[in-house]
Amino acid sequence: MSVTLLPPAPTPSDTQAEFDARAFAFAAALNQFGQQINTSAEAVNTNAGTAATQAGNAAASATQSASSATASANSATQSATSATQSATSATQSAASAAASATSASQVASNATAIANQAAATASAAAATSATQSAASAAASATSASQAAASADRSENAVEQYLGPHPANPLANKTGGPLRAGDWYINTTSGVILVYSGTVWVQSINANPALPVSNIVDGAVLLSKIQPIPSRHLIGRVSAGTGQAELVPLSSIVSSYSYDTRGDLRTLTNVAQDSLAVVDGLGLFQFSAGSDEPDDDESCFATATGRWLMQAPSWDVVAMWALPDEAVQDENDEDEPLRFDARFPGSFDARFPGSFDARFATRVLRGTALCAITSVATIGAASFTGAIAGAEVGDFVIATPPGELGATAADTARLAFHARVTGANTVTITLTNASASTATTNAAIRVNWPVAVIRNI
Repeated sequence: MSVTLLPPAPTPSDTQAEFDARAFAFAAALNQFGQQINTSAEAVNTNAGTAATQAGNAAASATQSASSATASANSATQSATSATQSATSATQSAASAAASATSASQVASNATAIANQAAATASAAAATSATQSAASAAASATSASQAAASADRSENAVEQYLGPHPANPLANKTGGPLRAGDWYINTTSGVILVYSGTVWVQSINANPALPVSNIVDGAVLLSKIQPIPSRHLIGRVSAGTGQAELVPLSSIVSSYSYDTRGDLRTLTNVAQDSLAVVDGLGLFQFSAGSDEPDDDESCFATATGRWLMQAPSWDVVAMWALPDEAVQDENDEDEPLRFDARFPGSFDARFPGSFDARFATRVLRGTALCAITSVATIGAASFTGAIAGAEVGDFVIATPPGELGATAADTARLAFHARVTGANTVTITLTNASASTATTNAAIRVNWPVAVIRNI
């Protein structure tokens, strides 16, 4: 049975309406998708049972054929014995009829030869039939064993996937020792590497002509996952079998609840640009060596770097955008009275000088040149600009000169953020959390306008 491809999943860069529409369509398709997967699994189990039954029938047929051959041989032997006895009787009568005795002896000899030939033919036919039946049973058993082994290899491939890394990882996903069969995608070379037990060995080259996100032949693997642990799936090529398969997105992007967000701080041996999703906060990316302050919301510190928020959840956006309605109403109602009480007299008299001139000292402007042509799958790329007077902790506003992607699909894959990473330096990072390489728009490969608001 064929498995219908799931509709596109929502992405962090979608608008709320697009996100909701895609999420509803995706969730609606999961029921049919699960039924198709379970039907395929039941067909595999049924075929394996049929093969085992046929093997048992073949073995029983072979036993019956052997018994029939033995009975035929016994019957032939008895016929030969009877013929010999007849010949003996004829010999005893030879004294009175020599010619008749000779004739009887010849008849007996012919009968013995015929009986022996019949017995040999029957035995050979029975042996051949038994051999063929046994071979058929062995082939059926081998086929069933191979099907079970293939399913086990597919399930093991999911458990041993370590995610994307720029270099060979030194430990598994939980920080434990590597095992033979562990594998990962090298984001530097674009190849899949498999751990042999002692060294990393290249398995499959990434092929841009065959995006793994479009592969849906994974029914055997998915039938082993009950229930499916994530509503988001991603396609890939199995390092164990070389076959296309679907795996949960959770095996590539780590997931945490809001209450367990603090676990991000305890992770070790985290690869650069690794991704994690915190429910209620958003998508985070690991930046090795970063010294951003840990605010328990947009940044989580580890011993080797920082988990930085790349895309906030709708809950966070709503919290940032909408202050408490009661406080806002109170402020709106009392604003004229409070202002007059605190600032009697002319505003210009109390604050002489141009407001624009005072504000201008807190706003720094400059540009940052973008030369990025593409961003790899589940990766990021950065460029910098020199803004005199900028310091870590200042607010940054960067404006792209056009749509981020070369196509609408590329734009949907890309997101960016800007921050002050050092004295007089602003870093702008383009991120791609999708399973396909994103090509940038030529219109943004120029100087981006950048404004820095001093945090003083």
